Amino acid sequence: MPEKYYIIKSNLSFNNKSYDKYYYVNISSSKKEDNILVGGINIKCVQIIINKKKNTGLLELVQHHEKCSFFETLKDGIETVDLVKNSLSFAVNLYPEISKYELVDNSFIKCKNGKRISLADLLFVKYGKTWYENKFGAILSKQRKNTVNLTKSGILNNLNSKIEISFEDFIKEYHNEDFFENQKNINVIKKIYNPDITLKEYLDYFFKNKYDCRYYQYVFSKFIGTSLQGLEWIIEKNTIENYDVNTIIIETEKITKHTDLKLLRNNLEKIKRKEDKKKGGGIFNNGYC
Repeated sequence: MPEKYYIIKSNLSFNNKSYDKYYYVNISSSKKEDNILVGGINIKCVQIIINKKKNTGLLELVQHHEKCSFFETLKDGIETVDLVKNSLSFAVNLYPEISKYELVDNSFIKCKNGKRISLADLLFVKYGKTWYENKFGAILSKQRKNTVNLTKSGILNNLNSKIEISFEDFIKEYHNEDFFENQKNINVIKKIYNPDITLKEYLDYFFKNKYDCRYYQYVFSKFIGTSLQGLEWIIEKNTIENYDVNTIIIETEKITKHTDLKLLRNNLEKIKRKEDKKKGGGIFNNGYC
């Protein structure tokens, strides 16, 4: 199975500071599909599959790990978004015939008690959009849009409802795990609880104060659940083409544990200076290995 290797150099601006991140790309090809893996040298955090027969793209995997870039660690948040945007932009650049990329949002966060919360539902509750909607312009198919909009309306109705039970019953019903055997944790809830509080007000308190998700995991799963998890989304080519990425793509050889990373970085800096003078685009070639 033939393979190709690239480096994506991305320039980010954050808090009035400009800096570079580097992502390693490995493309393996077969008759049916191309498999694109993007991330660090030893871990891949984005996977995109190009189906050659159907002419479709699939965003198969997105995960965060500090080693998803090389030279420096990859921080969660803006840098993870940058990694995904650059991965999709790379695919659009290399496969212009693909008009859209599909994905299934099974993302979640794991609390310290091992319980999971659907990230799609959590971010919709927080911001009114899922992560893929908000950060990448993902849309639903026409067939699913009306159904999902009804689901979202149901979530919003739940959020605006008052809890309307006594504090003692609320703790007994929704906070009967080992975590709440500690009176200190019970007191955190007691501080803000009253029967007239809405579910949104209750959850927002923990969101804004960045409390451990164990405080609200059971309440969230009971009232919100996983209504938006597992949905199929589409990111269209023209949306990806409008991403705010500042990128140089460099074709390279395979990077291994024997690669001189110091020499690699020096060569990448030379290419960067060359590109700064040229102010152009395209794929550069690099021969440092």
